[in-house]
Amino acid sequence: MSNKFSILIVDDNIINRQYFSMSLKKHGYKTTEVENGYKAIELTKTIQFNMILMDIRMPEIDGYETTRHIKLLTNYKNIPVIATSAENIDNSNQSIFNDFLLKPISPTELLQAIEKYSIPAFHENEFNKDTALKFAYNDHEIMHELITLFIKDLPYQFSLLEDNLNHKQYNVCNDLVHKIRGSCKACGAERLDRKLADLSEIIKTKINHQIILNSFSVTQQTMLDYSAYIKNELFDSKK
Repeated sequence: MSNKFSILIVDDNIINRQYFSMSLKKHGYKTTEVENGYKAIELTKTIQFNMILMDIRMPEIDGYETTRHIKLLTNYKNIPVIATSAENIDNSNQSIFNDFLLKPISPTELLQAIEKYSIPAFHENEFNKDTALKFAYNDHEIMHELITLFIKDLPYQFSLLEDNLNHKQYNVCNDLVHKIRGSCKACGAERLDRKLADLSEIIKTKINHQIILNSFSVTQQTMLDYSAYIKNELFDSKK
């Protein structure tokens, strides 16, 4: 796993935090540890994590309330949160979490849960072949040509977007996002299109420049995932 995949560990027990952190770092994950929900909420306002391990029973503010606060952030609505606890989870709150691990958690259980949400399901999330074919009049050759042009142009478009974000040219940024999204729809890049839509909404708020940059970083990684899938799976198969 790329060390770009970062996990926030929220647990008031230092032994648990160190156990989770050491187990995950051995498999190439980047981890950040905090001991309470308030620190987790503050951290997610300025840093974009790919996943959160959330302890349920914590003093002052529990894992349920912490997760609700974090999920209010636009760039965290779709970030997986895995609950951990020595007791069974409250069924009425189960829907706010993606998964639940009952302590004590073995290294194998931990890794399996993390991999379940950290390894992209490329065939389901990166590329919708039916949509791309429809835009290409059901002609595979046209589809391949359009997508080839798209993935060649993406790095340039993202470079322009990053440059304008750094200079806080937000109106220009939204125009660029709109342009890229049009190509996403024609080329079946559904997950990239969703990430760009999220980025656009965050740009419009202009509330925190660092959050905008964090969202761009996540969107850029999605673009790289899409390009990698196209090059390694679609074009190689020649289907």
